[in-house]
Amino acid sequence: MNIGLIINTLSILLVVLIATIYFSKKRVKISESKIYQMLLISTFIGFSVNGLSFYFDIYLKEQILIRIVLIKFYYAYLLFFMSLMTLYLFSFSKKEKYQKYVVGITAMSLFLNFILPLNFIESNNDIYISGSNFIFVSLIVICSVTFW
Repeated sequence: MNIGLIINTLSILLVVLIATIYFSKKRVKISESKIYQMLLISTFIGFSVNGLSFYFDIYLKEQILIRIVLIKFYYAYLLFFMSLMTLYLFSFSKKEKYQKYVVGITAMSLFLNFILPLNFIESNNDIYISGSNFIFVSLIVICSVTFW
């Protein structure tokens, strides 16, 4: 079994454990709690999509269309996670007036994610992704992290 697949599986188990503990307790109904719940759920979905992507990259390399769809959904997860994390940080810093901009940028980013092309480059049993979609998502992630 591939080490990336093992780490991904362990990550899913950790997220399930954290979510179980979090959802088993009573919480105060504030916006931070709602965003954190969405972060937990989206993280579980993101690791699941990433695990499927690992599986297809390792064992079903000839299924190019499915691999592209999985990568697009994984990129969508990254964009959505970045926007949730930005909203979560804004809720603590009392900058709610910027939330509508984050939602708008996220909607445009998700739309572009599914339109822009990406390519697989395979060499020596390694798989790389290139293309304008990869560059776009990388720039959004870098800008988001820098903005935090």
